[in-house]
This record gives sequence, C-alpha cells and structure tokens, in this order.
Amino acid sequence: MKPSFKISMALLAVLSSLGTAAHAADGTINFTGKVLKTTCSVPNKNINVSMGTVSADDFNVSGAEGRDIPFKIELQSCDSGLAGVKVKMNGTADANQPDLLKIGQDAGDDAKGLGIRIVDDANTDVPINSESKEYAIGEGKASLEFKARYVSTSPNVEPGEANAQAEFQLTYR
Repeated sequence: MKPSFKISMALLAVLSSLGTAAHAADGTINFTGKVLKTTCSVPNKNINVSMGTVSADDFNVSGAEGRDIPFKIELQSCDSGLAGVKVKMNGTADANQPDLLKIGQDAGDDAKGLGIRIVDDANTDVPINSESKEYAIGEGKASLEFKARYVSTSPNVEPGEANAQAEFQLTYR
C-alpha cells in the first residue's frame, strides 16, 4: 500500500470515530415587547447644575456632605401607554467611593478628595451608573426630581475646580 493511502485510511478512521451529536429541543424562549408611537420628549436635554463655591475647610473628615442642590429632568408629551420611567446617571465613578460621581478630568487644577452624590426626591441615593427608583408618568408628563451634593472622599480635600459630567438614560415601563 502506498503511504498516502494509509494516511487517508487512518484519517477516515479517526474522523468516523468522532461520532455525531444528538440534538433535542429542551425548551422554548419567548420574546415579548411592545412598540409605542413615541416615549416622552425631553425639552431640556442639557441640564446645568450650579454646585456653587464651597470651602475645603467644610470637608475636614471623609464623608462630610455639602448642601443639597436640586435639579430635575422634565418629560413631556408622553405616550398614554407609559406608566413609569427610571433614570440611569452614567458617568465616571469616584475611585474611593464608586457610588459617587468623580470630580474633574484629572487636570492639575481639579479639586481633590470630593465626589458628587445624587439622591432622588425621597433622599435615597442614586449611585452613579445605576438606575433610580421608578417615577410615575401621569397625564402625559413627569418631573423627575433629584438633588446633588458634594461629599468628601478623603479627610484632606484640596481646592480647585470641582466640575463633573454625567449623561442620563431613561428606561420606560
């Protein structure tokens, strides 16, 4: 026998010994959903929250909190099929306290040792990159009220620019 024929036969024997797989239907996955004509309009998609000027001396222990600064996200012209909405604030989390929004962009003039806490209208924390509670949508509109406050993440707060940015994402029910 030729060597190439022996190799071919050996390869055929190996391949045929691998067997075949048995397939069975073990269950069903049902996907459900609903398509609405529209969700809600957001008249002000760029919300500016002025946190004011504070003293580093007011934050002399880790966990010290500044005053509440209210802000809200207004929804209008909501589809009548919507009952509620949750908000997720997406942003960079503070390295020391990951529930807080990080201050600054790592520039030399950024304040150090502070983050921003966001709370809902019941004063419950809304951790950064997490969804809020569900807010009711009534009569085609909703006002989603929140508060922001500086929180020290270190007992040594250094002065500087204390700016941050988060994007909000709405999930409807």
